[in-house]
Amino acid sequence: MFRQLSLTRNPRFVSVLACIAVFFLFNSKHLHAHTSASSEVSQTVAVDLWYFQTHVRHRFRTEAMELILSYTAQQKPSLRLQPWTRPLTQQRAVSIMRNGQFPMFATLSEHRQFQLPELIRTESHLVAGLMGFRMLLSHKQNLEKLSGIQSIEQMRTKLRIGFGQHWRDYSVLQANDLTLVGTPHYSNLFPMLEADRFDAIPRGLNQIFIEEQYWQSRFPDIQVFEEYAWYYPYPIYLYMHKDYQWIMERINYGFFRAMQDGRMRSLFKKHFQEEIDWLEKKQPKLFVLKNPFLESEPNFHNLCWWAPRALIQQITAFPAEDCH
Repeated sequence: MFRQLSLTRNPRFVSVLACIAVFFLFNSKHLHAHTSASSEVSQTVAVDLWYFQTHVRHRFRTEAMELILSYTAQQKPSLRLQPWTRPLTQQRAVSIMRNGQFPMFATLSEHRQFQLPELIRTESHLVAGLMGFRMLLSHKQNLEKLSGIQSIEQMRTKLRIGFGQHWRDYSVLQANDLTLVGTPHYSNLFPMLEADRFDAIPRGLNQIFIEEQYWQSRFPDIQVFEEYAWYYPYPIYLYMHKDYQWIMERINYGFFRAMQDGRMRSLFKKHFQEEIDWLEKKQPKLFVLKNPFLESEPNFHNLCWWAPRALIQQITAFPAEDCH
């Protein structure tokens, strides 16, 4: 008994006991942190879900997310959409998402060069392929020049195209040998067009008329060119950091439900019916460009939501007769 107690007076023995105590203390804290992490989400009342694409041209995507999240609104924690009010380039936003400190999402195109191990994406794509249908926003003084273009080859040699340097389809247009004038900031494009730095800005059918109206208040001579358009496959997905898989599961569930019950298509028509009607009436000449950065040809079964049959037959092997 006395011999055993005397061991505690041995400095080396005390040191060993201290190390053992620290080891078990650390591991018990680590175990507690691990077990509590799984319940942390369920104990949180609400989680802010941030998005940086707040411009008017992204309004459909924001309302689509509101619709998607409504299907799991009763689950805890609740998810609150929060706009990021400070200006962000797409490149900077992706950098913030990759950091994963808080949940932020972005709607971006699939691109082989931008596959990032930190990010996950939705199972389905947004906007029904509409972003790949590109029209030219130009200046009145350039319309005659644009009218003289009759082939992709002439586009390559005669047109200067303004485009965002950080947009994922910048490389798509480069791959089609178009002459590009890049800028890191979207808002710079319109004063540059006014200053004749380039001839036109290609914009998605879902964006161009909204942007024409928005920017004409500052630059009244900006105008949509209606004689022809471009098309290249350009599926848009929603991306997030992989640590927020539980949020992505809710989004995929809500997306599936909204597609199944028709509410997503109804929201699409609410936002783009005027563009759909315009396209059905005008059916401009179409130049089909390549997109070599996709892993596989996307299944744009919902091209029928907006494209006339004659255009569908030009841009995909999907039989237009199957539209309903």
